Amino acid sequence: MTFNQKTLLTAVITFAFAALIFGHIWVSIILSATTWLLLCTIIPAYIWKRNRIAARAVFEALKINALGKEWVGKRSEVVLVKDKNKLEGVEVIAKTIEGSWFIVEIYINNKGEGSLKKLHEINTKAAKTILKEVPKIHERYFRDDKGK
Repeated sequence: MTFNQKTLLTAVITFAFAALIFGHIWVSIILSATTWLLLCTIIPAYIWKRNRIAARAVFEALKINALGKEWVGKRSEVVLVKDKNKLEGVEVIAKTIEGSWFIVEIYINNKGEGSLKKLHEINTKAAKTILKEVPKIHERYFRDDKGK
């Protein structure tokens, strides 16, 4: 939450209590509803940002020997980050320097700490299918395949 958001939220809550104390019930109700609306927009954005930071840290620390290859997050390019579920974590679709595609599922707990859940190697055809959902990214990585 930014400083301005905290200040605005504190001011609205303070004025809601002041209105209630001075007997302005309807003003207090309106300000309380405004507080709920502010919280409904601020908290999901904060959680989304926290999840992205945790996922980046887990991905960059990735160094695993599996599936006959060494998977190193720092030497791979993140292509797409998808939210699996707001409470579950994220999927990172990435491409290694050698051209192998893979998906890393990262679980993020309530404290904002991330951990590796699964690593999947996928072929180029599967990557094309997944990335068709985002045309700009698909075109960036597969623009030479238009006629195929």
